[in-house]
Amino acid sequence: MERFSIDNFLKYVSFEQYREIAQRLEASIRIVNPNITSKLLLTTNRNDYNGAGSLTVFEPEVEEALSRREEHSLSDLNEKLWQKSFETGLYIHDNTIKEPYMITLVVGEREPKSMKFYNQCLDEKSQGVFNSFRKARWFQRISDGYSKTSPFAVSHALNSFGIK
Repeated sequence: MERFSIDNFLKYVSFEQYREIAQRLEASIRIVNPNITSKLLLTTNRNDYNGAGSLTVFEPEVEEALSRREEHSLSDLNEKLWQKSFETGLYIHDNTIKEPYMITLVVGEREPKSMKFYNQCLDEKSQGVFNSFRKARWFQRISDGYSKTSPFAVSHALNSFGIK
């Protein structure tokens, strides 16, 4: 698995910025791999968003929260959906091959200035396309794609260990 993020210095990731990059990513990958399918998953429930971000992935509560995400196509994405979503993720798959080919582009409320890119099991051409998005524009930087520790996460961790 490989990851990176494009982090804005000044502004939150806008609907227009996300949509433009997501559309360009999907179209570019489709050129080199016409077998892909994509879906947009939106977390629209604050409790699901807060819970899924602070627990282990395979816990039943997290699995349940993930199953409640709204599924749309990228062409359905509009300002109204963007505004009601706490996390927006484009997921690109190729189910015609054995390996779990996947690309994601995710923006969440916890890090609203960061677009996180992930991939796994890409062929050489798809990897080249993915790498082509690793470019910063003015007032942006490329980062490692790992979440930054927030005061909420630190507080939650300390409370879970009984430390005040």
